[in-house]
Amino acid sequence: MKKIALIALALGMIAPAALAHDLNPPTWRGDAGTTYTYWDSWISFVPGEFLGDEEYNPYGTPTATTDPAYCEVIGYAGATNVLHIEDWYDYEPLVLNIPNNPVANEYKEIVLQVTWHWDGGPGYTWSPLGELLPDTQLTVDLGGGWYYDYLHYRIEPNPDSETITLTNEWGDLYIDQIVIDTICAPEPATLGLLAVGALALTRRRR
Repeated sequence: MKKIALIALALGMIAPAALAHDLNPPTWRGDAGTTYTYWDSWISFVPGEFLGDEEYNPYGTPTATTDPAYCEVIGYAGATNVLHIEDWYDYEPLVLNIPNNPVANEYKEIVLQVTWHWDGGPGYTWSPLGELLPDTQLTVDLGGGWYYDYLHYRIEPNPDSETITLTNEWGDLYIDQIVIDTICAPEPATLGLLAVGALALTRRRR
């Protein structure tokens, strides 16, 4: 019983920090052909353009952009560093651009995690178009008006960059955190060449 209580206490201590950040990291994060970007503090050196708090992308710099006239970083509903985008004219968007492998590999997968407040929840559009996998999409109520979206998207073949647009479908947008992971899968022909190369190397060593 004491051990269970200690585990519960430990989970209680880490849950608030982990709850809204990165609930479902993909198993392939950090592998070859992957990228990763995490926005939380909404750091901006150019008005309306936000760089990730953390990123790994050998192909370029991911950005999140919106109209600087209608955005601000505020404390909101118990959270700090919330990106507030005002619905001024009509559906002011937040545009996420992720540079990627320029080689048109067989496909790419995108895992998107977004923490948002119900006062201004996002809709999502993708460019280029692909397939939103139906069995890997969910929304979780985090409490206090905050929600978490998880979306798993597939594009064939992979583009050299992709754009994800968050639109304010119900008024203003209130975004706490965004995490994006991508992976580019090699073409079968490329995999075959790699296998042949590995076989040749093995024979040479013998």
